[in-house]
Amino acid sequence: MIHRRHHRFHHYHFRRFLETPQHRLRRHLSWGGILIAFGAAVLLHGQALISAREIWLAAPVALVWSGLVRIAVDRDATAFVRALIRFAVAAGLVVVIEQVGGWTFATAWPVLLIAFGLATLARAIWPRVPYDGGACEEPTW
Repeated sequence: MIHRRHHRFHHYHFRRFLETPQHRLRRHLSWGGILIAFGAAVLLHGQALISAREIWLAAPVALVWSGLVRIAVDRDATAFVRALIRFAVAAGLVVVIEQVGGWTFATAWPVLLIAFGLATLARAIWPRVPYDGGACEEPTW
């Protein structure tokens, strides 16, 4: 009896983390774009076309790309909100990297704490619903 309960518990948690085809597509498109952005930045730096500090501008580009991928693949309200958050973080990174208005990483870290606090509260209020790709049935032995 204990074995069956354990199996049911393990099976549920394993199914919860299985990838959907949509998740796999989103992950591959995002990582492909991120690798291209950072590769292009390093290549441009190697050709002395951008400075070492400007290589960091690939990070906001990668965030914007992943937000656009999320909107294109998921096409729902949650995806739009998550993409907007990524766009805001990307804009904040550009401000900090370019030191617009005197903002630097040293002066901006409290804003990051506030943002992570808000994200934590949002997850508590609106928890994620785990993927259930079908009914989990007990194995027939």
